[in-house]
Amino acid sequence: MNKRSYEIIPAPKGENLAEYRNTAIKKCRADYMVFEGPDMVFDPAMGDVLASEMERSGAGLVLCGYDITEGDEVIYETPEFNRRVMDREDMLCRYFYQTHYQGYVCNKMFKTSVLKKKRIRFDTDIPGSEEMLFLVRYTKAIHDVVMLPDILCHIKNVGEADLGLELEAFYRMRKKLWRHDDAQWLCDQNIELLEMELDTEI
Repeated sequence: MNKRSYEIIPAPKGENLAEYRNTAIKKCRADYMVFEGPDMVFDPAMGDVLASEMERSGAGLVLCGYDITEGDEVIYETPEFNRRVMDREDMLCRYFYQTHYQGYVCNKMFKTSVLKKKRIRFDTDIPGSEEMLFLVRYTKAIHDVVMLPDILCHIKNVGEADLGLELEAFYRMRKKLWRHDDAQWLCDQNIELLEMELDTEI
């Protein structure tokens, strides 16, 4: 098998990140894509590890573990210890687990062909909350997912997203999940929690 190419898309500060990423998708000529986050660091081996798994498994999505730091302290790291193969339904549900959050794009590798063929893009009007919606759309377009336990992505904790924009993203996700009952139910639970938080703020 020929080694396939991948492109790591940076996250330049001062730009609309969703628009920048959408332009990168249109221009990309590599087989696979990885999207950097604005406050994170990749392990140097991450791209090669994910691309090798993509080629070996043929999965539509491959992801690695990540940790979150606050200053010099690690405050969270993903709890996987073994390589895990999942189907689309399982992964859609996992986006809504609070104890093993998978709503980031930065620890995942995507097939450029799927993004282009299905015209999957980031919504530009919900900054800071567009990533999970993008992931739901992408995951609906594939079948198999491989989750690797290796922690190769390091994210800095920079605060919470805007609750109103986050809630709008969940409303849009719910509409996309009408054939996926379990994931839709989990999405509903997140919506209820967000609505309660917003009511408390008001």
